[in-house]
Amino acid sequence: MQERSLPREGHHQAAAAAAPDVGNGPCSTLNVGDVSLAYTLLRMAFGVNILMHGAARFGSIPGFVEGVQTSFAQTIAPQALVRGFAWIIVPAEFFIGLLLIIGFLTRSALIAGWALMVCLTIGVTLQQRWDVAGLQLGYFMAYALLVAGLKLNTQSVDGWSERRNRP
Repeated sequence: MQERSLPREGHHQAAAAAAPDVGNGPCSTLNVGDVSLAYTLLRMAFGVNILMHGAARFGSIPGFVEGVQTSFAQTIAPQALVRGFAWIIVPAEFFIGLLLIIGFLTRSALIAGWALMVCLTIGVTLQQRWDVAGLQLGYFMAYALLVAGLKLNTQSVDGWSERRNRP
């Protein structure tokens, strides 16, 4: 894709200059600054969702771990593995969500969140909770969209850092 640097008015000028060209197809009429803003809003909303999964449980991590262990008692998952992973879930969700909200280390945060989601999906499928496994596909779609649109991540700490470090 070619980079487009057409002059834009308003506060999206830097975002528009840094965003990719949308080509000549049906998306060619989209305002690049608005697409970048849409990406930012999705990234931040998704980050809040993930952060709050962790934040809501921060005060009761031991109880959360015990609940997870109990829910896996009738599965083939080794209890030591379940317990160890359960201790990681809450802080991982919190920090992945925080990174997504501010757009710092965005690509790494998305990959870490995707990997966490894979592990959670393995867990719910071991429990044969197919309804939850189906809902988790929505999270995978959001991760995929956000990774695919990383060039639109201009309104973020990563974007500001990249613009500041350009010669």
